[in-house]
Amino acid sequence: MAGNIYIADSGNHAIRKISTNGTVSTLAGTMGAAGNTNASGSSARFRSPQGIAVDASGSVYVADTGNQQIRRITANGTVTTFAGAAFTGSASPLGGRASFTGSAHAAFLGSADSTNLPASVDGNATTARFSYPTDITIDSAGNLYVTDSGTEKIRKITANGTVTTLGGSPDGFFYNPLAVAVGANGILYVADAGNNRIARGLPGNAPLQPPTITVQPVSADNVYAGTAVNFSVSASGGNLAYQWYRNGTAINGATSPSLARTASTLSAGSYSVAVTNTLGTEWSDDAVMGLRPPPLVSGGPSEPARPGDSVQFAADYDGPTPTAYQWLKNGKPIPGKTGAGLLIDLVSFGDSGIYSLAITTASGKIITEGQALFVEDTGRLVYRVRATGTSAENAVRTTARLEGYLVRDRDIGQTCFVWTNPSAKTWTIEWMPDLTMKSTGPMIGSTTVFRRYTEYDPEEESIWFSGIDKIVRVGTNTQVLAPTPLDGYLNTITTEGSTIIEMLKTSLTLDIVQTQKSITIDSSIQETVERITGELQTKGYQESQ
Repeated sequence: MAGNIYIADSGNHAIRKISTNGTVSTLAGTMGAAGNTNASGSSARFRSPQGIAVDASGSVYVADTGNQQIRRITANGTVTTFAGAAFTGSASPLGGRASFTGSAHAAFLGSADSTNLPASVDGNATTARFSYPTDITIDSAGNLYVTDSGTEKIRKITANGTVTTLGGSPDGFFYNPLAVAVGANGILYVADAGNNRIARGLPGNAPLQPPTITVQPVSADNVYAGTAVNFSVSASGGNLAYQWYRNGTAINGATSPSLARTASTLSAGSYSVAVTNTLGTEWSDDAVMGLRPPPLVSGGPSEPARPGDSVQFAADYDGPTPTAYQWLKNGKPIPGKTGAGLLIDLVSFGDSGIYSLAITTASGKIITEGQALFVEDTGRLVYRVRATGTSAENAVRTTARLEGYLVRDRDIGQTCFVWTNPSAKTWTIEWMPDLTMKSTGPMIGSTTVFRRYTEYDPEEESIWFSGIDKIVRVGTNTQVLAPTPLDGYLNTITTEGSTIIEMLKTSLTLDIVQTQKSITIDSSIQETVERITGELQTKGYQESQ
């Protein structure tokens, strides 16, 4: 204190003091006189003291190595035993430890019988025992730390004299620890002579040990994509740092004992963690995240469906207990379809798509494989035709009107117009084998186009209809996707005598829908046409000659 230097003069069994002006004096003990006596000044006796520490009040603490005790010297020179009972065994007081500078542990122990070394016992100041304490240091709270070299331990003594073991034997971590120091942050530094290193440890009662993994991470090698996976590790050693790796590459920010991941093709692989402190690094075993194939959707049709069919889907799933379901079409939720199965009764063209099921569990969301449903463009449609336009050659007639029916067999691509003349009460049948139907797709919102080309000029269209597919329901038993209405033009159609009607604006509205599943009246398009003309005949119409 106050700039004075205190020395444990081991060979002279005394505690010496060097003042700030360089004066050397004996604080306690008699030069050359070994013993174990509590007294003042020169009446006190030590035996080969080695370590020394001074507290804030000026009291000096001595690792009295030969007496296996910690002694205290007050500022006025009074010596007492602070902790440790005197060793009463038959071993040499020094145990042959004159060669304290030897690098080998055996040389340090000398020739003493190691089975008769002083014991290392924790307890209060009077019952605790030390085994060749070689060094001592003190922290800001007044706790003492001692290298108990005889039993390879680091011991702690509280201000009231209670002795505990911080680390060392029987774990074999230290090998001949000779010196100890404490930093301002309370962390201990140990000169571990036999291991040729400086060991660092946590303050307080934490063991001074390198990392040791006690619980290894467990693999999750057969999980569905979307499942939450948690890897975790438990380790001992104090002041530990963690770094997780995937396939040998460090994961940014993964620095805690546990690692949460969502199973996917991007996250599957081999995981490990490095546990580190200043004393070393311990690597965990590898834990594997492996994906199992996604659940399949079953129950769909083995062949393309036709309008009016009934289709049912289910999922082949055996994972964690589901808490919710949501059916998807082309990856988007289908409103209201939240059951384990999906029934589509009376399918239509708009039902074509890829169906999958999102299964929510406590571990995450699992998406099944998709099952395709294709609804064929088949069946028979009957359109009501109403057309109005302007006559190009007859200046007297400013408008013209056509009425009738368009019958289309989607399955075989056959088309027939039944034109009607309400004023003359006649009908005319016009078969159009060269009328083609093109569509951008079978989905809702696709464009459907009817085209017919003149025989003498393939590039000139004589009829053209187009529209947007919409779902319509006819009656209570049939639901189909059909283009309704279709808007377009009739070109160069000769009718109503010699009048040529050009660019006649036309509107087709769906009048009758017959699908393959619901055709019970007519077995062919010819029968449908005959039924229409028969109904016209009952209304007084006759076929035009």
